[in-house]
Amino acid sequence: IVMKNNFTKKIAVISSFAFIISFSAYAKNIYVDATAGNDSYSYTTNDVSHPFKTIQRALDLVLAGDIILVTPGTYKQNLTWKISGTNSSPITLQKSGSGTVYVKSADASAVAILNIPHIQNIIIDGLYFTREAVKNNFQGLQITSSGDALGIHIKLSIRIFPG
Repeated sequence: IVMKNNFTKKIAVISSFAFIISFSAYAKNIYVDATAGNDSYSYTTNDVSHPFKTIQRALDLVLAGDIILVTPGTYKQNLTWKISGTNSSPITLQKSGSGTVYVKSADASAVAILNIPHIQNIIIDGLYFTREAVKNNFQGLQITSSGDALGIHIKLSIRIFPG
């Protein structure tokens, strides 16, 4: 009986380990298209044929390791990044294909076009952030942190310009 219990415990540990590996390896591409997208799609139904309409919808549902691929076009929205990646599985927000991705402020009174509050292990690549009209307190990105700032890993490859 002891042998059987040890065997059962080993199987349970191996099964749990396999579940963790398969879950973390499930990172996926998340697609966004301002023209053809629809924000009623879920995380599981989102694919190249069923993209989200807004970048914010993707940011709300993204998981560590995911890559958000944004189709070139203009996205008039203010964004808040809500989920961190991990050291081994950062979250990436990047342009997909040729052309330019413009993220323009949808709210003239908003402080930032993209707010990144206490988030780490993210990559932003190939997006342009701009406002329709320049404000005295113009901020394209607002990155806030508390505690040990050395643990934050954010890689930016973007352009910020006023108009």
